[in-house]
Amino acid sequence: MMRKLNGVPRRMAQVAPNLFQSLDDDYVCAFRRGSSGQVSHLFTSGTTALERVPGLLSVGVQRQVFLLCALALVLVMVGPTRRWLLPEQLREPASWAANSFGFQLLGLGVVLQLLPSPADRASSYM
Repeated sequence: MMRKLNGVPRRMAQVAPNLFQSLDDDYVCAFRRGSSGQVSHLFTSGTTALERVPGLLSVGVQRQVFLLCALALVLVMVGPTRRWLLPEQLREPASWAANSFGFQLLGLGVVLQLLPSPADRASSYM
């Protein structure tokens, strides 16, 4: 069983090796297997093709890397940390740069939440 973008279950049946068709509508999906026999691609009705990615490029790892970078940014943005890490002559420019970058990052987060449709967000890395 597989879900549609709106969350409704879609029942699938295998009609040929690596080819599945929906029992509820005319949706079809096919898998491509590499020389090792492991699934490497998923092709759906229409023009969508999904490729298996290495572990370091997976969503979970990328989220952890992003959170680590965001945490480092927050530490640099916090005043006491800047005073402890940086010499006196660099504190004010670093403060300005970190705060402006923080606002840009905040704006990017708002844009990424407001612009894509819920269906796009559900089917992507977000």
